[in-house]
Amino acid sequence: MNLRNQMETFYQELPLDRIPGNFEKPPELLVELVLFGRPPPCEAVDLGCGAGNYVVWLASQGFRMTGIDESKKHRRSI
Repeated sequence: MNLRNQMETFYQELPLDRIPGNFEKPPELLVELVLFGRPPPCEAVDLGCGAGNYVVWLASQGFRMTGIDESKKHRRSI
């Protein structure tokens, strides 16, 4: 099974909290940078965004976000 099919299987069969690499909260360093305005809110893309958790968080901080992932189940544009 190739990587694309493996990831599709993860997203179709596992609950979000069991998907490898799916973290609900963004890393502390990203949070610190955003809170200090570096970079200021702008248009941004999260490649390989998975379920889009960071996309949603960054959008809540004023960023105009697009999340792109190979999974067909989870696609978001905010």
